[in-house]
Amino acid sequence: MRIIHLIKSNHSLTSPTRTIHPFKPFNPLKPISLFLTPHFNIYFFRYNIFFHFYVIPKYFQASPSMKVCIAEKPSVAREIAKILGANTSHEGYLEGNGYQVTWTFGHLCTLKEPHDYTDMWKPWAISRLPMIPPRFGIKLIPNEGYEKQFHIIEKLMQNAEEIINCGDAGQEGELIQRWVMQKASAHCPVQRLWVSSLTEEAIKEGFRNLKPQSEYQSLYEAGLCRAIGDWLLGMNATRLYTLKYRTKQGQVLSIGRVQTPTLALIVKRQQEIQNFVPEQYWVLSTIYRD
Repeated sequence: MRIIHLIKSNHSLTSPTRTIHPFKPFNPLKPISLFLTPHFNIYFFRYNIFFHFYVIPKYFQASPSMKVCIAEKPSVAREIAKILGANTSHEGYLEGNGYQVTWTFGHLCTLKEPHDYTDMWKPWAISRLPMIPPRFGIKLIPNEGYEKQFHIIEKLMQNAEEIINCGDAGQEGELIQRWVMQKASAHCPVQRLWVSSLTEEAIKEGFRNLKPQSEYQSLYEAGLCRAIGDWLLGMNATRLYTLKYRTKQGQVLSIGRVQTPTLALIVKRQQEIQNFVPEQYWVLSTIYRD
């Protein structure tokens, strides 16, 4: 009854101006008892209902999930976005009609370099060859523009309902996009768009016939094996030939699966031209009767 009386008389139990009886010690726990009254419980219950069913949905509602399309080049992404109706431009992607269309710049990721695995492979020494990592890893190509675009892609993918891989129709296109998705830790379902033309009809037909990414797993693995083979040959052979055959300090003799045979063909043809010796030859002519 005393608590109710204090409320009705508008006195504060915690007011600094309240006079405390000199012969009766003040109980500091008494203000807490106010919160145990029926009046407070009712208002507290109403506040909880208001907060959880009005404030949270209004101000903390998550953005709707989108389908994220990732193309290999900005020009391809713009063509796809135009067909899908994703016409709102944002930094690094286009949005609209339930889609977010983003892009890479070709390769955003690459296999790690030798020194990324162990400091033992940082200095070039024949005694450290061959270099064969126990497990190959990928990393972002060190480029400010690439890193900025990747972080945009990463954010889109982590909030995506579904990802549509719109990479080029081929082994390299499959590998490029898979690496980006792995680096972005994407875990939602992935569909594959497979088109060889960017005409409106071809793109629409491709989206009508999307296939699960799992159907292209062997294509990705073939591209991955090729990339690992290139790494093993290029990194080890380049260091070996450089250390054995360079003619001056700082010279690098680069060896690669594609570049070395191609360079050999060019050099061979150039040598044939330089060593050409003119020779006399005869031409056979015949005369026919009418």
